Amino acid sequence: MKRPSICSGTREKIIENLGRVEFDEEKIQDLFQQKKATTVTTPACSEDKPKEKVSLLDGKRQQNLSIFLTYIKMKPDELRQAILELDERKFTAESIKKLLANLPSPEEVELYKQSDEDDSNMHSADLFIRSMMLIPRVTERVQVWLIKLSFELTMEDASHPIAKFKKAIEELRNSKKWKKLLELILAITNYINVKSAKGVSYGFKLSSLSKLKETKTNDNKSNLLAFIVSVVDEKYVELLEFKDEISTVESAGKLAFEAITEDITKLEKGMKLVERELESFRTTYQAEGDKFLDVIEDFKLMHGVRTSQVTDDYALLKTELESLAVYYGEDPASLMKQPNEFFKNIGDFAKDFYQERSKLENAKKEEIKKKKADAKSASTAQLKATPKVDIPNIDDIAVDFASLANESSFAAKRASRRKQSMFFIPAMLPKTN
Repeated sequence: MKRPSICSGTREKIIENLGRVEFDEEKIQDLFQQKKATTVTTPACSEDKPKEKVSLLDGKRQQNLSIFLTYIKMKPDELRQAILELDERKFTAESIKKLLANLPSPEEVELYKQSDEDDSNMHSADLFIRSMMLIPRVTERVQVWLIKLSFELTMEDASHPIAKFKKAIEELRNSKKWKKLLELILAITNYINVKSAKGVSYGFKLSSLSKLKETKTNDNKSNLLAFIVSVVDEKYVELLEFKDEISTVESAGKLAFEAITEDITKLEKGMKLVERELESFRTTYQAEGDKFLDVIEDFKLMHGVRTSQVTDDYALLKTELESLAVYYGEDPASLMKQPNEFFKNIGDFAKDFYQERSKLENAKKEEIKKKKADAKSASTAQLKATPKVDIPNIDDIAVDFASLANESSFAAKRASRRKQSMFFIPAMLPKTN
């Protein structure tokens, strides 16, 4: 049975009012003293309960900050020191993004400046806000830190596609097989156009290459691209492997040029923010253990030049794309809207070309099989048309041999008797004078 909770003040009043009570002490000892006494903790009175933590935040904001602090696994003071030192052992680009999303707003900063509540009474989410307020230019600092942590990935996202586009441009300018194939296509289509009274053209848009497979033959069993492939296969075998000379074009057609532009803009703006914040921090109070200037100045010195280089590469790429458009008779402004579409048209044509070539090769194999089958059928038919010669059974041959043996023996005996008869004929003939 649980004892009732009695506050200390109340307990003293009860004891004072108790009179003299008589009872058998030995009996109590026998009944109860042999049992081990259990320590009972008297609950604290309401006046001794700890005070509820105070928070200046609304419920949702407090909950979000509590979740973030659980994720980051650092107390507010430890978190503050890691930010001052730009400690990358405790932060990744992903955790920096979460930190940036949870930093105090200007309104919250003003709210906490007006509060004189003691830290010991504050909720952990509120202590986080106060801790962040002690870091000079905390939002800008964390933004610069994020730029530093994500720099390599952004640089790779920009530089690799630029290099791939430039390689594809070089291939389309220098490939002799590709140019020769285009000449052949132009000659064949011009011949068709002359016969159909459409007139001769001096070139065509590369986007029209996709129409070759859509131009059907009169019997609707084949198409113009298949005919071109057959001509190449018969007369211009060296052009069959033209794709080897423009191997980067297809992958360039899969790149998003807009993404490169976004990454270049991100790098440029990021480096400008770095330079601006370095200037600001040089004239700003530096908290104890603050390593921002040392770390970020080294970063700018090392990667500022790389940012300038990739920006220059991007500008040069745009110039080369416009020049390529002129080279192939395309409109530079149209091409620059979606450069990848230009390369995609060529890549799609290459796929269609080799699909038709595969069909042609399969048709050749089927033709060879058919010829072999026809030759075999003809041979079989010839054999059937030849008169049949009866060949005796082996058993019959054995019997014949036996008969021949008997006949041979009989003939020998008859020849022997005839010889003997002839030997005596002269003696039987009459004498002549």
